[in-house]
Parts: sequence; C-alpha cells; structure tokens
Amino acid sequence: MSTTDFKARSFLKGVKTLYTEHINSFLNDKDKLQVFNNKDVYLPTKKIGKNNPKAEQIRRNNQVRMKWNSTVDEALFYQVPRKYIRTIKEEKILKNVNKFGKSETKTVGGLRKNKSSRESVGVGIFSRVFEKAVGMACDCLKGLIRIFRDAIAPKPPQPVKEYKQYAKMVDELLENHRALNRTQMAMRETKDQIDRKEYGMFGGKKKLKDEIVQLERQEKTARSLENRLLKKLNGDSVDEVIKKFNRMRMEMDAYKNFVDRAEDAKEMLDENVREYMKNVQEKALAEDKSKDRRGEEKMEFRR
Repeated sequence: MSTTDFKARSFLKGVKTLYTEHINSFLNDKDKLQVFNNKDVYLPTKKIGKNNPKAEQIRRNNQVRMKWNSTVDEALFYQVPRKYIRTIKEEKILKNVNKFGKSETKTVGGLRKNKSSRESVGVGIFSRVFEKAVGMACDCLKGLIRIFRDAIAPKPPQPVKEYKQYAKMVDELLENHRALNRTQMAMRETKDQIDRKEYGMFGGKKKLKDEIVQLERQEKTARSLENRLLKKLNGDSVDEVIKKFNRMRMEMDAYKNFVDRAEDAKEMLDENVREYMKNVQEKALAEDKSKDRRGEEKMEFRR
C-alpha cells in the first residue's frame, strides 16, 4: 500500500469502523459507539485538540453545526422524513459550500482538492460561507417543519372523556340550581300569602303551611345535591364552577378549531410538501446559475 492509500478517506473510514466494532464488543448496548455517517441528516462537530491555535474558530464553527443539528432534531420530532432533510442539507449547505470552496481554491493554493472533504469545511477561509449556508438551510428546514407541524393535531387541554363527564355534572348542577331557586321563590310566595291572609276560611291556612313543609323538604334535598355536586366539581359555589367551566369550554372550542385546521392541513400535506421541496430545488438551481454568471463576468473582467 502506498502512502496515498493510507491517507484516502475510504481507508480511514474502514479503519474507524473496524476499531469501533472492536471497542463495541466490550461495551453494553447503551454505551456502544457509532462511526458518523456523512450521508446522514446531521453535521459532525469537530474535536478541538490541545493548544490548537484555531480552537476559537473551530468552537464557533461547532456552534453553527449544532444549530443545524438542533433544527434537525426539531424536524424529526415533527415527523419530517429524513429524505427531505437530506435534500435541504445537500442543496443549501453542501452544494453552496462546495461551490464557494472551488472558487476560493484558485486563490489559496489549491485547498480542498479532495471532494470528500466537503463535510469538514468551515474552518478558516470558508467559515463565513459555511455559517451563511447553514443559516439559510435552517430557515429552509424551519419552513418545512411548519408544514408538518400544522398537520399534527394538538393535544386536548384535558382528556376529552373527563371534559364530557365534567360538562354533564355542570349541567346537572345548573338544573338543580334552577329547581332550588324555583322552590325558594314558591316558599316566599306561600309565606307572603299567609302573611296577607290570602287563603280560604276553611283549612286554607293549614293547606298553605303543608305546602311550605313540602317545599322545605324539596329545598333541603336540592341543597344536599348541590353540595355533593360542588364537591365533585371542586368548587365552593355555583358561580365559581360556572366561571371555571366557561374557561374550559373556551379552551376546548379552541382545541376543536385547531384539530379541524390540522385535518385540513393533513389532507394537503403531500401536495404542500411537494410544492415546497420543488421550490427549494428550483431556487437552488437558480442560485447556481446566478453564481455561474457572476463567475463568468469576473473571468471576463480579468481578461
């Protein structure tokens, strides 16, 4: 094997894989290591060696990479397929960096001749280009995240079954409260009749008093039911329970509206995603053509 073979990225990757498998044979599953896959959706961060003069530069570059990786985590959380994330990574980061890198190598002594080194770009002369490309990619991916996030139905503010049970008890409380008010009004009117002596001569007063006794029993029964319901509903008064329920009902109504919108977005998801990714690729193609034209203009100017 020649020195060139030993330095080849394919050889180094094979050695990394071999040693990683050997180390993993001594580790538990949760502690096992992985060789980073450059074709995955994430960007690898760089290790900073001791007394590295470019430590601060690498640190800033790692922060940019972690910004992208964090956006990828969010995308995966909202179930954005990896193929779309890889496309955005390729179009917005790798291609842009490679394009700028190739133009810069003409003036810096042929740096980055190896095409496979595109993932390690960002240190030194390419750092600002890399940071800008990652920023654009993050913005692009966030747009895709919004499409998928809007198609996911939100969680209800409380379990729907519990809400329905609560609403049923509130209805029972209100019905009982109205019955209690009617009973109390009837008692007052009957007592007023006695006070005004508006009753018949023969047994009229006794009949009204018997009605009052009956109404008092009804009032006691209604009071007892109201207290039991208030206890179940965790309220001190009917007014307090009504205010609480009105807030819950507003939250549930808002939840239902979000669910309806999510259902509509879900029906349009495939079409919206196709249109969005088509725009991403068309925009990338237009940017490539624009850069090529600028490059040709520079060459003409130098001549």
